Amino acid sequence: RDGVQVLVRANEPVRAVAPGRVARIAPLPQGGWAVVVAHEDRWVSVLTGLRAASVREGQTVAGGDEVGLPGRTLDGAPVLGVE
Repeated sequence: RDGVQVLVRANEPVRAVAPGRVARIAPLPQGGWAVVVAHEDRWVSVLTGLRAASVREGQTVAGGDEVGLPGRTLDGAPVLGVE
């Protein structure tokens, strides 16, 4: 698995790391959702393990805009995957 898993506050919105366009929203095989945001210079951020996405494909986001809500680890801790 690429990226890092970050423990976050429960029910605190997951936010875009920088301005961009939502390139893809996809279900994950292990559960939850991934939101892929395309930024300038062909750079992308991938936010994984979301329990819900609050954006739609093609939507433009600013840095700090809400993109979804975090999921949970198997032991119930709120977590976010960042790639």
